[in-house]
Amino acid sequence: MPGEDLGKQAISDRFDPQVVLYRRGGSLFDSRKPTQLLFEEERSSILIPVEAKGTYRFDADGHYYIEVSGIYGAGCSDCTYQLRIVSPRRDSELKAHVKPPEPEWTERSFNRALEGAWIAGLDARSVLPADQPAGVPKPVASALVGRTGLVSRTGSSPGDSKETAPVLRSAIHPQLTLDREPNDRAAQAQAVSIPGVIEGVIERPGDLDSFKFAVKPGEKLAFELETPDAQPPQFDPRLAVVDSQGREVVSNVHKMRTVSLDTNGDKPHVYVKGREPKAVYTFQNGGDYVLQVRDTTLRYGGPNFRYRILIRPQIPHVGGISVGKPDHINLIRGKGKTLTITTSYEEGFAGQVLFTFAGLPEGVQAFPGAELKEDKVSSDVDVSPDIISPKLQKTTIVLLARSEAPVSALPKLVHLDCRPIVNGKLGESLEVRDIPLMVIEGSKQKQEEKKQSGN
Repeated sequence: MPGEDLGKQAISDRFDPQVVLYRRGGSLFDSRKPTQLLFEEERSSILIPVEAKGTYRFDADGHYYIEVSGIYGAGCSDCTYQLRIVSPRRDSELKAHVKPPEPEWTERSFNRALEGAWIAGLDARSVLPADQPAGVPKPVASALVGRTGLVSRTGSSPGDSKETAPVLRSAIHPQLTLDREPNDRAAQAQAVSIPGVIEGVIERPGDLDSFKFAVKPGEKLAFELETPDAQPPQFDPRLAVVDSQGREVVSNVHKMRTVSLDTNGDKPHVYVKGREPKAVYTFQNGGDYVLQVRDTTLRYGGPNFRYRILIRPQIPHVGGISVGKPDHINLIRGKGKTLTITTSYEEGFAGQVLFTFAGLPEGVQAFPGAELKEDKVSSDVDVSPDIISPKLQKTTIVLLARSEAPVSALPKLVHLDCRPIVNGKLGESLEVRDIPLMVIEGSKQKQEEKKQSGN
């Protein structure tokens, strides 16, 4: 909007880019207008694409056109973009020669594995209440060791590199329930226990699976959804919980409020933007409820539309941690660089987080900066946003290279760790990521040294 100062977050909220592919040559209706082509992802979903990207296999040589625009024509002078067009074959060859980075903790993804030691992983990212005694350490699955924080590396403290298994609050063993047809109607819903895991499949278009469970007043539950074979937009799962009156109390729907183009007033037009793989809810009223699962469009289904749903008590914990995308850090001697770290506070986590660096080069120090409160959630949901999106906390860290710090010959991997704190009690040490770091000379500093040396 003219005259309005938009920050980066505001721009990302207002500018929803879309990409459209065309080929030369029109149709019988308009021979001058290019013909729109569908990306592979769009052929399996009628929804607005969640991400502005797509893949297309060209069957014929010719001239093609790519269009980048904002949904509903929205835009602004600061709504910039970068467009990358690449051959998947070349991209895969490139990746084959580059060692993939270690996976970071990913909690909100449709293809994460909600089995094995998943609950133990969540528990390791939380802090035991001060009045609760510690239990006996339990072994964890090797697939979740390391980056998930199930093994605590305490190397951030000098001289301490001991690895310990986390202490679990309780041994939670969800009971498995397999989808059994017919269960389309609430009256046919299968009974499930809490905590529990549901495994099923949307076998055909219009298929609806129903499951019933009971809760006590004030009970806090988390609903996590996994689709191991097909993810959005091919399989766009919708999860909803309805009460005994058939009223929906919670779902994984992500909505965005915008102004309809066909109205003259300011009446908002709400459209579905995407789905979240997780939702949390506090049941004010006890009783029986029904969980329903289906494909959003009701037009798709098949053997690869499998899903797994974990229903469990909420565990306040530290979720995903984002450090932006620093592939590397170059520090100029005598100068500092600020890192902004965004932490997700999941399921009512109300503590603080402590970040530390290990393995810093000689002459480099890390200083805590300001801790910025971030009240806005990661979603633009218009009603009860905390149901499907976590609260965010921003922390800044200043990395400073002293003027006498040795210049690096090669990058050195430094380890960024995080420890949750609740009421003064420390939780397990969690690995965030490894970052290559170098100490370099600034351009002015190089010129001064050349003058002093007489070159």
